[in-house]
Amino acid sequence: MRTLWLRMEPQNREPKEVSHVSEMAVPMEVKTPLRTCRGCGRKAYTIEDLKYFKKNPKYKHGHQNRCHSCGNKHIQKRNQQLIDSFPKPLFCHFCNDKIEGKGTRYSALGLVIHSLDENHNNWQRSNKVPAHNRCHLIHHKPPLIGKDNPKWKGENAKPESIKRRNTRRKQRGIPIEN
Repeated sequence: MRTLWLRMEPQNREPKEVSHVSEMAVPMEVKTPLRTCRGCGRKAYTIEDLKYFKKNPKYKHGHQNRCHSCGNKHIQKRNQQLIDSFPKPLFCHFCNDKIEGKGTRYSALGLVIHSLDENHNNWQRSNKVPAHNRCHLIHHKPPLIGKDNPKWKGENAKPESIKRRNTRRKQRGIPIEN
């Protein structure tokens, strides 16, 4: 929604609609925006305009004061500052393997920042640790193996599946169940 501007003609003083703002233009109505981006200044005047802002139910109108592009830049900058504060070389919190990276580019190589207290709003340095993406996923959602898996068929499985399972167990040094 655009604000309509009127030009006051000096001769007859009748308002006339114009499409641009000039020094003689005055606004018909001054409308306050629902949201204004803190990064670039983009404004949302209608509920439909809010689709360009990051969603968050905690904020008024369900959206933050950052548009999508500025919000993503803000998160990347905050993460990079946190990664730079970690002692080098980086080691995974879960497997203690070194996290390889080229310069400061770790995100493309599977680095994530894990919150020790599971509170993602707590950005204290003592709460954040580096981790491999895969290790982080396994920590939060461990794979269901064997009888813990709801699809486990046990001895009712196909003979090929039982043979493959027993072969893998031999390779891993796990005793075979009869």
